[in-house]
Amino acid sequence: GPSTSWTVGERLYVARQGDATLDVAAGAEVAAKRIDVGLLSSSVGMITVEGGGSTVRTDRLVVADRGHGKIEVTGGAKLQSGVTAVGNYTDGEVAVRGPGSMWEIHSDHFDVGLRNHSSGTVIIEDGGSLSSKYGNIARFNGSTGNVSVFGNDSIWRLTEDLIVGVNGRGNLVIEDGGVVDAVYDPVGLGEEQDGEGFIAVSGGGSRLITGRLTVGNRGVAALSIEHGGVVTSGWGRIGAGRGSVGKVTVSGDGTKWINSGRLSIGEFGDGTLEIVGGGLVAIGGALTIAENDNGTGQIRLRDGGSLAVLGNGENSLEDYLDLVGGTDAIHVWDGVGWAPIIEADPQDDYALAYHESGDLSGLTVLTVRVAVPEPNSMGLLVSVCFASFFRIDRKGGHVH
Repeated sequence: GPSTSWTVGERLYVARQGDATLDVAAGAEVAAKRIDVGLLSSSVGMITVEGGGSTVRTDRLVVADRGHGKIEVTGGAKLQSGVTAVGNYTDGEVAVRGPGSMWEIHSDHFDVGLRNHSSGTVIIEDGGSLSSKYGNIARFNGSTGNVSVFGNDSIWRLTEDLIVGVNGRGNLVIEDGGVVDAVYDPVGLGEEQDGEGFIAVSGGGSRLITGRLTVGNRGVAALSIEHGGVVTSGWGRIGAGRGSVGKVTVSGDGTKWINSGRLSIGEFGDGTLEIVGGGLVAIGGALTIAENDNGTGQIRLRDGGSLAVLGNGENSLEDYLDLVGGTDAIHVWDGVGWAPIIEADPQDDYALAYHESGDLSGLTVLTVRVAVPEPNSMGLLVSVCFASFFRIDRKGGHVH
C-alpha cells in the first residue's frame, strides 16, 4: 500500500539463483543502490510495478546479467534508474505500458543489448513513456537490441545521442502514433564498422524527431518511413563514412521526411534515398549526391514520389538539377529499370513546382507522376523486406 516501503542499502537480487518475483503495487516503494534481475545463468527474475504511486528506484539496474530478467511497469507506476543495462550477457526485457506509466533514466549509460550474445528488448506502449540522456541499442559486437514505441502518447525522450546499432544489430520501431524525440541531438544508425542499425517509422502520428540523422556512419543501416509516418531532422547523412551502406525509403501518401538543413547522400560510403507511392522528402539546405570521389549515392523516385530541394528550379529540369551538388544521380522507374531523370519525358513523367509560401516555401518540388508496374529490383526487395521484417511482438518483444 501507499505507506509500504523497502529500502536496500546495497544490492538487491531478484533471482540470484533459481526463480524469483518482486511485485510492487498499490503505491508501495522499493529502493536499492543496485538491482540485479536474473544474476546467474540458472536464474529467472521478474519485477512488476503496478498502479499509480508504485515506484522502484535504483542507482544501477541490470536486467538479465547472466540469467534471464524482465520488468513490467503498468497502471501509472514509475521506474527510476541510473546506469542501466537491459540484456547484459543474456536476454532481458523492460516493458512500460499504459497512460502515466513511466521510466526515468538519470545516467549517461543506457544500453539495450550490451555484450556478445546478449539480447535486450524495451517496449513503450499505449501511452507509456521513457526518458533518458543517451541511448545505445546493441552496444558491442554480437549483441542485439530491440526497442519499440507503440501507440498514441507513447514516447521516448532523449536529451543526448541515440545510436541504433553501435557495434551489434539494433532495431527501433516507432508505430501507430508513437514518438521518439531527440530534437536537439543526433540519431545514428550503423555507428561502427560492425554495427547494423534499422529504424521503421510507420503509421499516422508516428514521428522520429532529431537534430541530426546519420543512416550508415561506418556500418550498415536502413530507415523505413511508411503509411503516414514522419521524420524531422536538422541535417542528414546517408552512407556517411568509408565502408558504410545506408538506405532510406519513404513510401505512402502523407509520409514525409522533413530535413531542414543539409542532406548528403553517399558522402564517403554508399547511400540511397528511395521515394515512392506519394512519399515526400523536403530538404531545406544543400542537397549533395556523392560529392566525394570515394562515395556513391543515388535518389530513386516512383509512383508519385516527391523530392523538394532548396531554390527555384521550376523552369526546367536542368535548372532543378543545378540545385543539387555532386552528381545528378536521380533516377525514375521506367517500367523496365531505373533510368536517369534526364531521360524522362517532362510532359508525361514528372512535374516541377516552385512554392512561394506554405510548408514548402522556397523549395522546388519534383514529383514523378506516372504510375508504372512494380519494379522487380533488389533495391525495392530490400525495402519491402525491411518494412515487413522489423516488427516487434508487443507481448514477447521479439523481432520478426
